[in-house]
Amino acid sequence: MTELLEQRIKAFAIDTSLATIGVLIALGIANQNLIVGRVLLYATFFLVYILPVLLTQGQTYGKNNQHIRIVHQSGQAAAKWVLVIRSLFILVLSFSTFTLYLVVITLIKTKDEQRVLHDYLFKTRVVNLKTRGA
Repeated sequence: MTELLEQRIKAFAIDTSLATIGVLIALGIANQNLIVGRVLLYATFFLVYILPVLLTQGQTYGKNNQHIRIVHQSGQAAAKWVLVIRSLFILVLSFSTFTLYLVVITLIKTKDEQRVLHDYLFKTRVVNLKTRGA
């Protein structure tokens, strides 16, 4: 396993842990007030997976912690709408397959190990900021 792939997995684990905490809080509140619980549930996913990517040009909390960033396949900053759609795509596939999607794409090795299915679809790649000097 390459260092970048390990960083991506760790970043996902950090983001998922944060989202899980938010979901547990939302579920606890939903027992008292269903509407507030649902709002908190949606807010959790927005605050963990969408907002950080928009504010940092391609980094969630986990990616920031691991010093990696999503960029366009050319190496330039990716368009914000691409980052949002990419994040939503990963979330929908992850939840609809009970994370099987993430397991499968992690196991599939390609010639370019920096990219997986959603990177090819959205013309992005993840770069290591430490080795890149950014």
